[in-house]
Amino acid sequence: MENKSYVEKDVFSEHEKFMQRFLAKMDEDRRFAERRLSEERKEAEARLSEERKAAEARLLAEEKRLSEERKIAEARLNEERKDSEARLSEERKIAEDRLIAERNTSKAIFITMIVTIILGFITIILGFISIILPSI
Repeated sequence: MENKSYVEKDVFSEHEKFMQRFLAKMDEDRRFAERRLSEERKEAEARLSEERKAAEARLLAEEKRLSEERKIAEARLNEERKDSEARLSEERKIAEDRLIAERNTSKAIFITMIVTIILGFITIILGFISIILPSI
């Protein structure tokens, strides 16, 4: 019987040792997994940091390109506006000159009509005088 008890204690002791080794191995595996996860997290954070820096650099380059395009477009628009204003000013001057010429033409026609009417009256008066003078 004693032998049975001794065997049971021995089995129990071996089982306990096995469980301790098993738990120690599990702790070691857990620490290894934690270290691996920590390293992977650091690598992922570094990768994300690099990707963020690259994205920020691309964004900055795009903003610079758009700024340059905007400056070019504004300069082109400003030049077109100046050209349009100059063209409109020239067209306005031409239209004003044309209007002045039309007014002067109208005045000349009016003066010509008055002179023609006066000459017509003078011709009529001279005609009457020539009729009256021979009879005197």
